[in-house]
Amino acid sequence: MTETQTILNALHVDILFEYADGLRIEISSDEAEIGRYIPIDKSISGLVLSQRRPVLANDIQNDPLLRERYFPRKEMDMTGDGPRLSVLVADLTQALAAHARGDPVPALT
Repeated sequence: MTETQTILNALHVDILFEYADGLRIEISSDEAEIGRYIPIDKSISGLVLSQRRPVLANDIQNDPLLRERYFPRKEMDMTGDGPRLSVLVADLTQALAAHARGDPVPALT
């Protein structure tokens, strides 16, 4: 996770898995977040899964659609003047399947 945080210049990195009842954080740079439930219909990750395309937002607070779908970390207060939030969310299902077959992994576009 540390290398991923460095590459993305991110404070936190989470990897979520989809289950029948929603999403769960399975891997995280913040151990307190592991196992946390995230609703599909009220999250940016859910938006990515439904549209089957990645989302990159450089300023969530000023994006009306994404601001409404952002599911904050436990310690965050979205009403305050905290740091600007950025997010990169991608469905890796196709990329992992391609990798498993030995095919080139599609780029995030």
